[in-house]
This record gives sequence, structure tokens and C-alpha cells, in this order.
Amino acid sequence: MKERRNYLIAVGGLAGLAGCASSDPESEEEEEESPEEEEEHQPIELVESWTFESENTISSVPASDGDSVFAYSDDNRIYCIDLSSGDELWNFQFDDLPVSTYTPTVGDDHVFTTYDSGSRSVYALDKSDGSIIWEQDDLRRAHVFTENGLFTSYGGIKSIDPESGEIEWEYEASFYGSPPVADNNYVIGVGSTEIYAVDQADGGEQWNHQPPGDISSESLNILDDFAVFSADDERIHLLDIETGDVERQISTDGRAEVSVIDGDLYYQDGNGLHLYDYSIDEDLWTTTERPAGRGNLPNQYANGELIVAASLGGVVHVDRDSGEVSELLDAELPTNVGHAVASDHILIPDDNRSLHAYTIDF
Repeated sequence: MKERRNYLIAVGGLAGLAGCASSDPESEEEEEESPEEEEEHQPIELVESWTFESENTISSVPASDGDSVFAYSDDNRIYCIDLSSGDELWNFQFDDLPVSTYTPTVGDDHVFTTYDSGSRSVYALDKSDGSIIWEQDDLRRAHVFTENGLFTSYGGIKSIDPESGEIEWEYEASFYGSPPVADNNYVIGVGSTEIYAVDQADGGEQWNHQPPGDISSESLNILDDFAVFSADDERIHLLDIETGDVERQISTDGRAEVSVIDGDLYYQDGNGLHLYDYSIDEDLWTTTERPAGRGNLPNQYANGELIVAASLGGVVHVDRDSGEVSELLDAELPTNVGHAVASDHILIPDDNRSLHAYTIDF
């Protein structure tokens, strides 16, 4: 039995600060007469750092390693762009026109991209110059990179040597392409009706779980020692990551979108956007304000701030303490293409062949 570990920072409650009382009676009287000053939240703005123009629409969410940005365009190329300047560093052109494109997966020295022209080949490209390291056919689209290797899922989970592309082990299951999520020990993936935890070392099954209702594959996250996902039974499920046992269920208004950011659990359902605190089993706040369309929840904070882009246009800032929403940007985004956070940059593609990088100005 593996030793139990902490995988992410647990969600904590809100902490208050205690002040020191003055021993001077006059000071006490002055303090009593002085009106209490309410803390004001400083408004923030998005400042555009650069714009990158491609020959066609940026058709997937960009990825970044903190230095470079990797973005796929419908001109049949994957671009590597300098995060600081927006300058193109290299591009790689595929041979055939794709059927669909997916967000690249960034490793230590390589960037992995699925090129779907029918066979769904996976390419490993050198991050420094875009040269091909290896290519494997029929590995499908969903990848996750950990210190233990590269893992992909479609009809099962495969472990791939990131240096050679050789398949090291395969776990067969009813996966249909949902991104596998990994902690320090396991790869966790979902099919339409089941969720599995598989040992990263040898592909051995740790557990499988069948919730009542189809699973929302894009909602799969890890919170502390729990696998988190939503299902058609209108609940968010938290499973013990070591055993697969149900630890908690959160009722939602319809199927929810879920995101875990630095140990904070956000979910979006028919009632709005919620911040949930596991320690007290309650929502800290709920906001019904939203930009046009459904918000695409990020998986990172931008300079500590929660920025949400909507599927039908618009970018908003959500105050982490109150849930108050303020509009930052009125822009049209391609349908189903969300934004990404890279270091202190917010990367937003538009529908006019451009990728915009913004920073936050307080």
C-alpha cells in the first residue's frame, strides 16, 4: 500500500486579522468617534502586451511553459511564440489538413501535439526549434505529462516514453478521449459511466467507480486527496484518491463545470458561479453575473486574480473574496475556444486570426 500523500493545497477557510488595542484613553475615544473605513478593492484593467497574427484562426486553447506559447492555427501549423515579446520563434507545418485540433501538451524538452487527419497521430516536437523527435499513430488526443512520463487516453490509458514515443504499458477501458488527470502516483481518467485510477508505474488498476449518471469528462480535477468530477445526477462527486470511495457530494443546478485552482474549488451551474469551501461544506459565495454565454473556467490564477472568458464573447474579473464581477474586455472569441493563463499573461484568441496577450494593471 502506498503512503498517503498530499497532492494539492487543501481549501482553507477565511482568516481574519486581529488588531492591537491602544492603552491611551484619548486614542480610544478618537478611535470610537472615527468612522470605520471599509476596505476598497482596487479596480483592475487588462493591458494588451502583444498581438500575434497567424494565417488562420487560432483554433485551440494555447499552452505555455512560462517562457513560450504554443498555439495551433487552422493554417495547418503549430506556432511557438515568445511569451514576453509575442515574436514567433518557430512554426511546424503538418502535411495534411486536419479534421480537428487540440491544445498542445508541454513537457520538459518537448511539446506534444495531436494531429487529427483521420489517424490522430501524436507528434513530439523539440521545444527549441520545432523539429520532430518522434511520431506515433492512433494515440488519440488526450495527454498529460508528469515526472513519470506521458499518458494518453482513448479507449484506455497508454503510458508513452516521452523521449522515444514507445508505448510502455496500456490499460484498456471505455475511455472516449477525456483528458487523464494525474497526481504523484496515479493517472485518473473517465469514460461515459466510469472513472478509473491507474498506477503510473505499471498500469495496474487502483480502483474504478461507477456514479449514478453519465460523467462530465471535462470536469475532472484533483483537489487535495480527492478526485473531483460532475455527473448527470446533478451533483459534484469527491472520491478518495487512494480508494475511490465517495467522500462527499455537492448538489448542483444541472450538470456543473468544475475547476480547481491552487486548492480552491470553483463550479458553474444553472445558478451561477460558486466558490466552495470543503472545510465547512458550504459555498463561500455565488454570483449570477456573467458575460455572454457560458464562462470558460481557467485552471490558473493570473497574478492571483480570477479571470473568466466567455464562450460567446467577453472577459470578466471575479473578485475572489466576494464573487463580484466586473467586465474587463468586450471581445468575440471563437466558439469553444477559451483563454489560457501563462505566468502573468492572459492569452485570448479572437475570431480574426489573432492571439492576444494581456497583463493585469491594478
